[in-house]
Amino acid sequence: MSIVKNGKYYFYDFVHEGKRYRKSCRTADKKLAEQIEISVKNDVIKNNYSLPTARNKNLLFKTAWENYMKSIAGSNTKKTIERKIVASLHFLPFLENKKLYDISTLDIKNYQTERKLEILNDPKNGGKKESEINFRSINIEEGCLSANP
Repeated sequence: MSIVKNGKYYFYDFVHEGKRYRKSCRTADKKLAEQIEISVKNDVIKNNYSLPTARNKNLLFKTAWENYMKSIAGSNTKKTIERKIVASLHFLPFLENKKLYDISTLDIKNYQTERKLEILNDPKNGGKKESEINFRSINIEEGCLSANP
C-alpha cells in the first residue's frame, strides 16, 4: 500500500492477491488520499470474498455460502470440506434466506440460542446436570440471570 504524488494529485498503488490496483485519488490532500486508498482496498477485499457491499446488497447468505464452498474446494482436504458441510447443516437453514447485508449480531445470537436449546432438548443429552449448566449459561447470556447469584 502506498500513496504517491504525481503532479498535482495523489495516486494509490497496491497489490491484492497478485493483482495490482493503481488509480488517481483526484485530490491534493494526502490524508484524504490515504482514506480513499483504504476504502478502495476494503471494497476489493469485500468483492473477492462475497462480503456485503453497496453493489451486492441483495446477496443471500445461501449464495454467499455456496460461493465460499466453491472457492475452498481446490485448496482444502476432503475431510475439511465435509466438516464445513456438516457444520452448515445447523446454521444454513436458519440463515439461508436472509440477505447477507441484513444479518446482524442479534440474528447470530438468536441462532446460537436456538441451537443451544435444540441441543438441550436432544434425547441423547441425558445428563441432567450438564443440561442445567447449559440452561443457566443461556439465561446468563440473555440477561435473565446474574453471573454471580
